Parts: sequence; structure tokens; C-alpha cells
Amino acid sequence: MAYARHWGLFAPQADKKLSVTDVQTIAEAILLRHGNHTWKVANVAQNQDDTVSFAFATQSGEIVARFAMDTHTGRLRRLG
Repeated sequence: MAYARHWGLFAPQADKKLSVTDVQTIAEAILLRHGNHTWKVANVAQNQDDTVSFAFATQSGEIVARFAMDTHTGRLRRLG
């Protein structure tokens, strides 16, 4: 049975005001949440459209996937 977990400790903010460092931390947490201790977060950059882009890369530096996160909403979208 799937259900949403509501802890009652956190209230969602309309504007998350995410920095480049915040997005990198979230991307690293995504890897850890899935038990991936070998890939790394690479090419983290602030973009003109209020997003921060980053890539997941293997230990050898091969890019696996690219993403952008909206710094206001936290919405994540895959770029490639």
C-alpha cells in the first residue's frame, strides 16, 4: 500500500531559494538514497533561467545523465 508520509515537522516553502551548493547536496543525497556510493555529482552550474544543472558521472568521469533543478520550486527535470 502506497501512502504519503507526513512528519508534521516541515512546512513546504513556496520559494525554496536553493543555491548551487544546496542543489549539489540534494543530488548527492539522491545517489545515497539509492545506495549508489560509486557515482558522483559533476558539472554543477547556475543557469540564466533560475535553474542549477548537474550531471551524474561514473568514477571514471563518464557522464550518465544530466539534470536541472529549479531553484525556486525544487522541480527536477532530466536534460539528457
